[in-house]
Amino acid sequence: PLAPIPSFCMDPFTFYHFSYGFLECNISHFVTSQLALTVANDPHFRPSQTMPRRLYDPHPPPEYPYLRAKFAYSAVVQLYARSSQLDSGATRFKRLGDTAYCCRFGCPHAETAHHLFVTCPSFGMLRQQHLNKLLHETAHILRAETQAVQGTLTNIASRLFTDDPAIWPQ
Repeated sequence: PLAPIPSFCMDPFTFYHFSYGFLECNISHFVTSQLALTVANDPHFRPSQTMPRRLYDPHPPPEYPYLRAKFAYSAVVQLYARSSQLDSGATRFKRLGDTAYCCRFGCPHAETAHHLFVTCPSFGMLRQQHLNKLLHETAHILRAETQAVQGTLTNIASRLFTDDPAIWPQ
């Protein structure tokens, strides 16, 4: 019997990967999946800190920081910090290698967003001033409430600038 004549031919160029062979799928989907695998296999990848919340939380993000913030700068800082894009020393060292890993304010610790906003002694006085102002305004707002409500809400407000895992996700 005679063999049928082939009715197909390969393109003049065809993408090839050493593990997958010739790629017959959409190249953009393949590249995207390979990049996702590369990121997921990176030992420094921390999904709880770098992935957008909208990917795994069905609730909409709070609109206050972005729509009703007093200053646009505070909304931008929150957005950058939540997406792990705040230009801290540790982030620049990890991504570009063009700066020191340690805190630029003289601390022997890594300059991360957590360090700058929560533990850096250079900003301790500023954190304490804002805590005192917050407690004063909270007491002023709650002056008509019962002692139990005042005590509970003042206690919560007093812990907002602390590194408490019961309050803030780690």
